[in-house]
Amino acid sequence: MWVAESKEKNLRLVIEHDEYVGYYLYVFEYQSDKADQDYLYDNLEQAYNAVQKRFGISKEEFKEVK
Repeated sequence: MWVAESKEKNLRLVIEHDEYVGYYLYVFEYQSDKADQDYLYDNLEQAYNAVQKRFGISKEEFKEVK
């Protein structure tokens, strides 16, 4: 799982891998536990690219959480 947080944009983004379908991107308000949006991508690079385009957050801002 990979997580990026932005207080300025009031966002917390979580990417989780599902070996059967791909990579889920969950979009939360910064302090919320309920996802406002979710997306599915075939691979991690697609998820990172979508985050950059939609939310202006680079893949370098993500931290891997085990």
